[in-house]
Amino acid sequence: MGKSMNVNFKTYGTKTFAWGLLTWILLFVPARGVSQTLDLQPPPEEMARVDSIHIGPHPDFTRIYINLSRRVDYRVNADFYQKKVSLVMNAAELSPRVRSRIFKDVNLEKYEVVQIGNLVEIAIFLKNPNSRFIHFIQDKPTRIVLDIKGTQKPFITTRVAGKGEADSSVRREVPVREAVQAETAAVSIPGMSPKKLREILQKDAEDKATSGRDDYDKALKAFQKKEDSKAIQLFQKFLKNFPDSALAGNAAYLKAETEFQLGFTQINPVYEAALSAYQFALRRYPDSRFQDHALLKVAFIFQELGYGLEARALYEDGLRRNPKSPYSEARNLGLAQLRLKEKGYDDAYNAFKKILKTSPENIDAQKGIFEVAQSLYEEKHFGRALEVFEEGVERWPSQLNVDPRIHFQMAEIYFRKKLHKQARFHYFAHVNLNPESEEGHRALNRIGDSYFLEENYENSLAIFDDSSKLNPGSRESQYGLIRLADIGVRDPALPLKNIVFDLSAYYHPFDTYNQIEKTPVDQDILAEVTLSRGVALLKEHRFLEAVKYFKRLLPLGPNSHFYQEAKNNIRQALIFLVDRYSEQEGYLPILYSYADYQNLRLEPIDNLKTLVQIGEAYQAISMYQEAVQFYQKVKKLDVRRLYSDRVFLNLGRLHLEQKNYADAEIVARTFLANFTRSSRMSEAVELLAASYEGRGNYQSAIDSYLTLVDAEVNPSKAFFMIGENFNRLGDLNQATHYYQEAIDAYDHGAGAVPKHIPPTYHKLGFALFKNGELVRGKEILKAAKELFPEHWLKDWNSLQLAEAYQQNQETENAGKELDQLAQSATADDILKRAAKTELDMLQWEKQFKDLL
Repeated sequence: MGKSMNVNFKTYGTKTFAWGLLTWILLFVPARGVSQTLDLQPPPEEMARVDSIHIGPHPDFTRIYINLSRRVDYRVNADFYQKKVSLVMNAAELSPRVRSRIFKDVNLEKYEVVQIGNLVEIAIFLKNPNSRFIHFIQDKPTRIVLDIKGTQKPFITTRVAGKGEADSSVRREVPVREAVQAETAAVSIPGMSPKKLREILQKDAEDKATSGRDDYDKALKAFQKKEDSKAIQLFQKFLKNFPDSALAGNAAYLKAETEFQLGFTQINPVYEAALSAYQFALRRYPDSRFQDHALLKVAFIFQELGYGLEARALYEDGLRRNPKSPYSEARNLGLAQLRLKEKGYDDAYNAFKKILKTSPENIDAQKGIFEVAQSLYEEKHFGRALEVFEEGVERWPSQLNVDPRIHFQMAEIYFRKKLHKQARFHYFAHVNLNPESEEGHRALNRIGDSYFLEENYENSLAIFDDSSKLNPGSRESQYGLIRLADIGVRDPALPLKNIVFDLSAYYHPFDTYNQIEKTPVDQDILAEVTLSRGVALLKEHRFLEAVKYFKRLLPLGPNSHFYQEAKNNIRQALIFLVDRYSEQEGYLPILYSYADYQNLRLEPIDNLKTLVQIGEAYQAISMYQEAVQFYQKVKKLDVRRLYSDRVFLNLGRLHLEQKNYADAEIVARTFLANFTRSSRMSEAVELLAASYEGRGNYQSAIDSYLTLVDAEVNPSKAFFMIGENFNRLGDLNQATHYYQEAIDAYDHGAGAVPKHIPPTYHKLGFALFKNGELVRGKEILKAAKELFPEHWLKDWNSLQLAEAYQQNQETENAGKELDQLAQSATADDILKRAAKTELDMLQWEKQFKDLL
């Protein structure tokens, strides 16, 4: 267990002061001799590094962790008047990224760090004059732990006598400086006699006059107090007045170090003055023991300024000159960071791992591993990034608490991989570590998204309800509202009886979209709500409206995920539209929709069914060349031959429509021979029968249709077609028989009326009339007219009915039929003229009879 110490400012005494004086002598009074400096250079293998300093958790104290690469001996100096406690470490160095910091803490005001040669001083400045201070060393990880707790009570209280007598009831506070002066006369230093101490001080006084020691001490004191601007001026003045002093080398390097600290601690670090000062010190005092440290700092500055080649050359030169230098690890670390900046991720990763192999507690190397992962993440190499993240988390889990972004980035990768449970673990961890940040709010929304994608809408609803109320009006809050509306679109009937939410966004999604569309926080939110509205319209099968909203996202460009989502949804909307229009035989709307899609210059449609349907639409309007082009696309893309039978039959129908009956017959016979398992066999038989009809071979057509009747494949339609062919043969008895069979075989409760049924009624009536069965023919024609008043044969029906009425001496009914036909807006002009002529004849006959 490491050493520990309680320092209470009420016990300020001689031993403490003596220890402080001895420290001053050891640190800052040069010994007489040739070098005029105290050589504290340790063997390289004993050098320890301060990797980081941060505040840790403790219920009562302010706890400070000083993370080390290895154990180190240190001393504690207490300057009670200044409310300052310093830790001085010998054989140590600071990581280049360790900086002084100011805190908002009840016990701690700030800490300052400084390196002087191979000594590191960490000065802790306290808030309260009377503080309890405990320190000790921990292993695994190696670090010094400082605990601080203070009060506002006075340091020392003493009694003050009255004018003639002592008054025990009167007390006053005595300043600490007076207490110190009162006790210095009794100073004694263990291991050093008063005589020896006086000799040291006497020699020091003699040296001051020639070395400029007083001026150097003033500069050094300003340096210690972090009065950087003053220290720089005093060091510069010293170097000007005492250029040949034994302390000049120290002053030059300390001035450079001060310039570095002054520039490094800026919000935007400025290194030019420090670089110039280091270069001066290296040129003027190349043999200084600070030279190696200064070369490291110059390399670091070049690295920070973006001069990678210069930094690399200095790092590599330092390693080559002195591979056992105490700064070799820092140089290797700098080289690894350079490779990372140059996007040499594998090299950087291996370099950091090599450092950690010899120094497993090196905080900067641990951070470097995670920085490699983060860089891979930013470059969208998500798989490799996750591998490095997972290794880093397994070995150095404490880094997750130092940098919450690690949780967020790991969660994002898991989210992309659809590993939602793992993603939520890291999102929740990020929210807990960083709850008030914008990124924490975004992580909360991502948790909601993960539930949303799993269709766990109740959990998603709860998360987005919280999000919508967190920082209202913010981007992430508006995102939460949009998602609440999206859930309302997808599952408007969630069981929410036991949940108390304000869910107006859920119950009124389109109102929510309207509201956010009017006042979006930024372009991304506007795009998000536009996309959500489009998807909602798509789900309601309002395809044309949906496409209108998706089109608004296309100007964002291919690099935007909104563009990609819009492009995919427009394609999906087209597929739905074409399928719906195809069922309705709306061939022109299919072609209009496809032409609109082409004008958007998006990726070609590759949905096989849609391509077939577009080809069939072109074929339906006799644009055969275009139809064939689409069928060829399907044939090329259809590696599984899912649509080969349908396309093959369409080509046969194309021959039929062009009256190439022999070719149509060949296609039909080839299909029947090669597609024996196809569900479209009956269509091939129909094609064969139609090819026979086209060539006048009606009996062969009848035989083909009879095979469909035998197979019980849509017998009603087969009966109709048989009736049609007997009608063409003039066999009215057979024609009327099969027309009636078609009507009888039709399932009247099946819903939509098949297309062949309306003409079956009409043609049965015509055939009966022509066959002399006037009464039955008249009844069938009347039924056809009542059942199918909009069918195109209704006008011929009226003309035939009028003739039937005339033959049955029902002149008035005949006149009504003819008059309706003559006034019809849809009837053919020839029919209308014929009806008018017949009507005129009826009127003439009536007038003639009246005259007789």
